Amino acid sequence: MTLSSPVSGRLAAWRERWAWRLLVVEAAAWLTVSVAALRLLPFRHVARLMIGRAAPADTPLAAALPPSAVPREAALAVTRASTLLPFPCVCLPQAMAAKAMLARRRYDTVLHLSVSSAAGTGMTAHAWLTLDGASVIGGGAPAGQVEIARLS
Repeated sequence: MTLSSPVSGRLAAWRERWAWRLLVVEAAAWLTVSVAALRLLPFRHVARLMIGRAAPADTPLAAALPPSAVPREAALAVTRASTLLPFPCVCLPQAMAAKAMLARRRYDTVLHLSVSSAAGTGMTAHAWLTLDGASVIGGGAPAGQVEIARLS
């Protein structure tokens, strides 16, 4: 007996919804770890422990989506999870979480840091993540800021 088209369509939609929910849960976990690490550890340790790591494991999401859709879905999941958490998740934890998620899926990304110190406004900083030169999350350097680091 074969599954009818409506049943298999509903099953596929159900699997897709759960895959998205699990991706948002993963993003929330990485955001929590990123924020905690940034608050508790010196940045040199955070950079060494979290930003430079790549796990060899593949996940079902990487196999289920076309390769070009994985970074976009990870960025959307991080953005969604950052709105659900009870603490602020600014650009650096978001970039770190997306980097960790994409490293698990064997994507080589670069985390960029920039600063600006305009007179009277104090110092501002920004972080963003790129894959093959294209922005994944964070949108790139704001006008008037100078890139000070690239972490791969």
